[in-house]
Amino acid sequence: MNTQRLNQNTPRRWKWHILYYLLVSIDLLAVTISLIVTHNIMLNFSNATKINNDWSNRQAIYARLLELATRANAPGNDVFASRNAKKEEAKFNFLIESFHDDISDALIDARKNIRNPINHQIINLLVEAEDEALELEIKARTIFRFVEISDLVKAGKHMAAMDQHFYNLSRSLSKLGKITRAVQFKHLNEQMGIAQRYKNIEVYIGGAIFLILVIALIYGTRLTKEYQRVEKERNKHLMEIDHKEKFNREIITHAPIGMITIDRQGIVQSINPAGARMFGYDESEIVHRSINCLMPQRFSVKHNMQVKLAKAKTTIASLSRTNQLYGLRKDGNEFPVEVDICTITIEGEEDVVAGLERFGFG
Repeated sequence: MNTQRLNQNTPRRWKWHILYYLLVSIDLLAVTISLIVTHNIMLNFSNATKINNDWSNRQAIYARLLELATRANAPGNDVFASRNAKKEEAKFNFLIESFHDDISDALIDARKNIRNPINHQIINLLVEAEDEALELEIKARTIFRFVEISDLVKAGKHMAAMDQHFYNLSRSLSKLGKITRAVQFKHLNEQMGIAQRYKNIEVYIGGAIFLILVIALIYGTRLTKEYQRVEKERNKHLMEIDHKEKFNREIITHAPIGMITIDRQGIVQSINPAGARMFGYDESEIVHRSINCLMPQRFSVKHNMQVKLAKAKTTIASLSRTNQLYGLRKDGNEFPVEVDICTITIEGEEDVVAGLERFGFG
């Protein structure tokens, strides 16, 4: 009943450990998000680097195509000065074959690796450039044939058409260069936008971590005060218990009557000095021995029946009855004694019975 009253009077305290678990959960969430953001930043950087390299390579290829077309156009003009058609045609064949190989590779890359819708525009420009290169090749070979037969007039008539095809070819390749630069610029802006979003997320995470630290500081301060208060109450309670125990021990120790406690099996658990002197023993000689050693044999069985009767009680209500018995001293002498028997239950342990016996001469 005292325990129930104590529990009723104790104020309910806020469960601060719940806040601790919440802070740990938020901290783990922040760390997880931070790791995910870092991972995505690395993926974004790797992807951006790959895309930038791909478009840089395409831009280099388109520039090389323009260079090859320019060099391939030169023999058709130079042949009028050198009059060596075979030599100039050999140069032209090497350059135009390199151009066709490179533009074929560029078309394969555009169809395979460039996304819609820009791939259609690039493919169309590459096809236009290839068609113009074929027309340029036809006009150049026609010029070489007329130069071989020294018909410079007819050769000159085809030179203007060849230059027109070269102009159309170079214009298509120049557009390709502009497109690749525009794509790179657009991709750069997209990557900067993504990087800014990740930066914002990192700022939010940093703010969350700072907030967690502030809350943890407040919580730690509150927890420290709570711990100090509980520790103070605990020490106070322990001192009270220790005082009561000392007080009870002093009462038992200095009691003018003998007091002895036994368990359910009749084994002596404790005896006070007055009781030990009454039987002529030291206290240590009696503890953990059967209670029968303190009474004549004719009373032992009867006392065991009293112990069994006391064991039957399962509540704190005491069984109090007075018995006229004889005690047995250590030297074998008997003396009359009055015995009061009661049972107690401590913390629901019904198998542990404390018997209080008052000894006196009758």
